[in-house]
Amino acid sequence: MKQNTKPSRASEYPLNEDDVRAIINATETTRDKLIVELLAFTGCRRSELVLLRVMDINLELDMIMMSTVKQEKRDKDKKPLSRKERTIIAYAHIRRIPIINDDLKRDLRGHIEMLRLKRHVTPTSRLIQSRQKESISEVMINNIVKSASEKAGVKSPNPNRKQVHPHMFRHTFVRYARKNGLDYVAIQEMVGHSDISTTMGMYGKPTWEDKVEEAKKMKDFGR
Repeated sequence: MKQNTKPSRASEYPLNEDDVRAIINATETTRDKLIVELLAFTGCRRSELVLLRVMDINLELDMIMMSTVKQEKRDKDKKPLSRKERTIIAYAHIRRIPIINDDLKRDLRGHIEMLRLKRHVTPTSRLIQSRQKESISEVMINNIVKSASEKAGVKSPNPNRKQVHPHMFRHTFVRYARKNGLDYVAIQEMVGHSDISTTMGMYGKPTWEDKVEEAKKMKDFGR
């Protein structure tokens, strides 16, 4: 099996569990808290979170049906896909993600009940909504994560980034899954990588903290 050997430095810098919890607790609203929980406990991309519908949440089976949204590689002479086209493609590629966290399940239930009380909601309504529109934007998700992480005093573990970015939760989710013994196939299916070599190439390498711990074993070198 050919592995992806391209460096993926961002994946070497996950958040630690205490920082994830601190950011969740620092969110300002129940909606914002749910956004960070979904990022942290499903490993979804921002674009996938935006497309989540009420009907995609199955609390009886502890399951989220997540649309797989990826950057489509296009030839230079072809026009980029429109948002509508990308959405159609995404809803045609659904993956199942287990609800692994009791807080997430409780907050999903409460959020859906709140939506039904406050406004007209159908099964196809977006799960995460803004005050003005039915759907939240990726920029708003960035701002929510930035605000909560700053309030929590959590800085980016990645030296190439000044602040915590939503995609760091995806890296953290996969690293935690590997740490707890999930195999690459299960992880690939949960996070929606089209090729297992992507999963292995990005997360088969040690984190920066792992490298530091290994290097400390040489502390007596040169003495």
